[in-house]
Amino acid sequence: AIGVSLEGALTPGWQHRLSVGTTRTNIDTAAFGSAYRSTREQVSWTNDFTIAANQHLIAGFDSVHDRGRSLDTFGGTTQYDKTRDNTGVFAGWRAQADALDGEVSGRYDHNSDFGGEFSGSIAAGHQFADGLRLTASYGTAFSAPTLSQLYSPGYGGYYAGNPLLDPERARTGEIGLEWKVDAANRLEARAFTTRVRDLIDFAGGDKFQAINIAHAAIDGLELTHRWRAGAYSWTNTLTLQDPRNEDTDTQLLRRPKQKFNSVFDAQLGETFSAGAELVY
Repeated sequence: AIGVSLEGALTPGWQHRLSVGTTRTNIDTAAFGSAYRSTREQVSWTNDFTIAANQHLIAGFDSVHDRGRSLDTFGGTTQYDKTRDNTGVFAGWRAQADALDGEVSGRYDHNSDFGGEFSGSIAAGHQFADGLRLTASYGTAFSAPTLSQLYSPGYGGYYAGNPLLDPERARTGEIGLEWKVDAANRLEARAFTTRVRDLIDFAGGDKFQAINIAHAAIDGLELTHRWRAGAYSWTNTLTLQDPRNEDTDTQLLRRPKQKFNSVFDAQLGETFSAGAELVY
């Protein structure tokens, strides 16, 4: 992966970031006589306009060109060779008034395979005097299947793609409470609910091919403790969730009901830091 970006101020009230990059992936699986080659070129431009002391407008675009090839190295044949383009434009407004702050954003994507789709979100927060902060948000999402999810022959037929996949469409609501206990400790609790239409999952048949799950739901609670003292920080997050297929009332495959994550970091001087992460 190679990328370059240019960022800074174009005027006193206009900050921008322009990025271009390319990614190459080569995966060879000798046991199954298969090889996968992918390339991606992308460009994005994000702009932040200060329209008042407490208001910002963010707007920009991004564009991605993907190419994926799957090869049968035993037979020397190309199983698929596909390209796809996705271009998106987005804008958002962020404002703060005393203890209240909020944000509204929207995005339109045009995918060369699946057409156009709009997504958006709205969020608000309120800071109380005793260190408590209440937040709430609601958003929608659109995710087209990747070329691998569509066309990959898999590994001996296992985890193969499916060219008939539809894009995922989701909506999520969340409410959260943050508490700054003291200068070093912060506690956070968030409850969330997500509904997904046409969830893409490798759960089909005996060989786990990619399929769409018509109606999926993920409801849960996330608890976080953050500690920081000088050069050291430690963050622990516990997630309790119920990921299920609503049509069959069964748990979604490979999605745990409990997750725990712990990250410790130390800033050892101006130019060196070290850390460790535990995921369970």
